[in-house]
Amino acid sequence: MMIDAIIEVDSSNNKHTEISENKPKVAIVILNFNGLEDTIRCLESLKKIKYSNYEVIVVDNGSEGEDARILEERYGEWATIIKNERNLGAAEGRNVGIRFALKHLNPDYVMLLDNDVIVDAEFLNQLVEIAESNREIGILSSKDEVTKGREKAISKLIAKLDSYAISGFRRKKKRISDRILLIDYVSCCSILVRRKLLEEVGLFDSKFFYLSEDYDLCKRARRAGYKVAIALNSRIWHRKMGGVARKSSALTYYFRTRNYLFIMRKHGSLLDWLRFIPFYILNLSIRLIFYFLKKRTDIVKALIKGLHDGIFETL
Repeated sequence: MMIDAIIEVDSSNNKHTEISENKPKVAIVILNFNGLEDTIRCLESLKKIKYSNYEVIVVDNGSEGEDARILEERYGEWATIIKNERNLGAAEGRNVGIRFALKHLNPDYVMLLDNDVIVDAEFLNQLVEIAESNREIGILSSKDEVTKGREKAISKLIAKLDSYAISGFRRKKKRISDRILLIDYVSCCSILVRRKLLEEVGLFDSKFFYLSEDYDLCKRARRAGYKVAIALNSRIWHRKMGGVARKSSALTYYFRTRNYLFIMRKHGSLLDWLRFIPFYILNLSIRLIFYFLKKRTDIVKALIKGLHDGIFETL
């Protein structure tokens, strides 16, 4: 079934997998934007999972081609396809799917999955099992078994730079069992979020549009008393870093530069700012010099605009 994002639907028409009364219900929300091939691979991997009580929602976020129609033709009997008329950004695009799930599907958990993720057959079983036995955990991430070689090195480097750029220090980690790693924040490429948490702290902040909205949600969750963790035995494979490595998008640099400042303005203490400023300035200076020498004026302008908007835009 394909629906417009603003149209009311009868929840009795939603597709269901085989329902298990003994397992919590999970609504899986996937955002697609001009990524049909990746989305198909993701959905095909989901069809093989061993968890029984789940439903899938695919939000097409204003793709330029026929993505929504093709997804409806291929998966319409198994998943709900929601078509946004324009690109609402990653944050609000996901919110469209989350709102639909909370209103029509009555899930215990919402699973947010990037469309370029391949999941292990047991990934959701492992997430739900840990979440059910650790009620203080509000956001639980899978472990990304990132591609080997160059992409793995790039992934680790970007994660490290992002961690320093946002906070000025490494993310705090504490392993409390062989299956659970507590951490300050996680990427939303594969996260299980407790429904109660969403009702208490709200959905993604649409102001971020793209990038850092996951950090903001984790920060609000921890402030409300929830823990954020990684389920080390829930495995997924995320292709995103390879895509980042292949293309340098001025828009990506704009949002990253701007949103780091949004994060600090929204959540940063005086000590956080003192830690953040040196790393942010160093990070930004290196990129400005590098892309100036590479004659990528589009990225240089995006970095400068991101700095300006991050300081002066209203949150």
